[in-house]
Amino acid sequence: MTTAIEAEHAAAERRPRADLVLRRLRSASGLVLFAYVLTHLLNHSLGLVALAAQEKGLDWFGAFWGSPPATLALYGAALTHITLAFVRLYQRRSLRMPGWEGAQLLLGLAIPPLLIEHVLATRVASALLGLDSDYFYVELVLWRLSPLLGVIQVTVLLVAWIHGCIGLHFWLRLKPWYRRCTA
Repeated sequence: MTTAIEAEHAAAERRPRADLVLRRLRSASGLVLFAYVLTHLLNHSLGLVALAAQEKGLDWFGAFWGSPPATLALYGAALTHITLAFVRLYQRRSLRMPGWEGAQLLLGLAIPPLLIEHVLATRVASALLGLDSDYFYVELVLWRLSPLLGVIQVTVLLVAWIHGCIGLHFWLRLKPWYRRCTA
């Protein structure tokens, strides 16, 4: 008797090569985005130590993710991931899907509208206007001048984290070592 995971493995092997390439691209782009969210959260966690620690972490975070190769990887991953999610949605014969897949899809679709204002106020303002978006500035805006924006940013971090964790789980569940660890 085969398990559902073994059946899914067998079905994946029968899929056309192009579908496999698209799935791998979606997974790879998701991993880049998850790495960004993880390092962003780690940098935020330095605020538990001190604002100065957060600023020092931001120097490292910004040096890495602000470098041309990492910026290209990040924006390329975001564009690829979103595009392939819409391709996958378009290819579906119906919107009937397991609950976890629906949750992941809805969470993923919620990320761009929740995130756009933050990206414009930090990355874009920095690039176009030379505005320095350090933690003092961001925390002042998010928690003193416009607390609703702070709530939106906490929401988008949670939504992105949960979306990424669902994606990681359902990618890793096909790996034998992960099945052994979660059994």
